[in-house]
Amino acid sequence: MKKKLICVFGKPIKHSLSPIIHSYFGKKNNIFLYYKAINIINKKKFKQEWIKLLKCGGIGINITIPYKQYAIKIANKISYRAKIAGAVNTLIINKTNIYGDTTDGVGLIRDFNRLKIKILNKRILLLGAGGAINSIIQQLLDLGPNKIYLVNRTLVKCKDIINRFNLNNIIKFCKYEELKNKKSFDVIINGTSLSIKKDKIFLYKNIFKNTIAYDLMYSKRMTNFLKFAKTNNAKIYDGLGMLIEQGAETYFLLNNIRPNTKNLHRILRIMLNNNGLVNDKNY
Repeated sequence: MKKKLICVFGKPIKHSLSPIIHSYFGKKNNIFLYYKAINIINKKKFKQEWIKLLKCGGIGINITIPYKQYAIKIANKISYRAKIAGAVNTLIINKTNIYGDTTDGVGLIRDFNRLKIKILNKRILLLGAGGAINSIIQQLLDLGPNKIYLVNRTLVKCKDIINRFNLNNIIKFCKYEELKNKKSFDVIINGTSLSIKKDKIFLYKNIFKNTIAYDLMYSKRMTNFLKFAKTNNAKIYDGLGMLIEQGAETYFLLNNIRPNTKNLHRILRIMLNNNGLVNDKNY
């Protein structure tokens, strides 16, 4: 059995499912992956752990919040999708370079395909303009939406996205107050902290009627955003499937093997519903 060292860097990282995902894929492909989750408290710690990984012969790392934009500076070669997103969630170490890529957008679209969520000619609302949204916009545009409306508290971030991605005037900035007069959207994607904040959610009910609400976050309990969406007649999905599918793409980049994700969706959902416990026979 081949042995490989991979890490995931982030903050917080304690509850990351990435070690489970990659270990599952490795087991199915006869590869022993020592996959370590490391809490990175600052950029200095990032550099220290990165150097350790290089010395230990690691093959790469996954990067989660809040270091995706910082990590792109480490790569001396990046993919096109990472370049336009301005961030990476994967760094691959080989003999000649350090290659950076982002698999978030691919993961989202593959989960949409699994869930039979259509984007072609649809009206899409994106909540947020941070790294999570930046990493998925190009893949959404590639599927031919009718219009993408972008809502964010910081106007500068919205303008930056529109300048970089809006080649065909598909993306439109929308002020929060303007949502009050909008009819419901086909798909609403949340990329903000609405998922985890305990504060009351201030969104307009009218935009959720008969729509699909997708939260890029996931948790054992339904996120606040999804609770609000469900209460207002939306069909809801969390980001667990996206996590699995982006993990599969990362695994492929690191090992050149395309893993099967079908059973893993069920396994991880069971784990979330049972406080992280799952019987080994489920593997």
